[in-house]
Amino acid sequence: MQEASAPPACQADMDFAVDIAREAGLLTLELFRQPDVSIDDKEDGSPVTAADREAERLLRERIGTTHPDDAVVGEEEADTEGKSGRTWILDPIDGTQSFVHGVPLYANLVALEDEFGPAVGGNQHPCP
Repeated sequence: MQEASAPPACQADMDFAVDIAREAGLLTLELFRQPDVSIDDKEDGSPVTAADREAERLLRERIGTTHPDDAVVGEEEADTEGKSGRTWILDPIDGTQSFVHGVPLYANLVALEDEFGPAVGGNQHPCP
């Protein structure tokens, strides 16, 4: 009996993940340079900035336009259900503590999971 194996990741999905991570990186880098970015505390006490929220909104907008049937899970907004069996996983700013303290050690993370598990991932490390 032959086991089912995952198909190779679709290059278009990989390119898309990398492209939108870069786009989020440009947005967060622009906000990183602004001294007045608002900072709030989440329920768990960790910081969340306007940059986190704006970057996640941007990522969700791009995914919703290009892959409207896919689910989306992010850190800052409610999960979006999908019909395709695929889920995009977002961390708009991984390293928010560094971001709020002016340390350019953060990343914008985007991943796609399908019925076989993790399929693709894209990240951007926007250093000023």
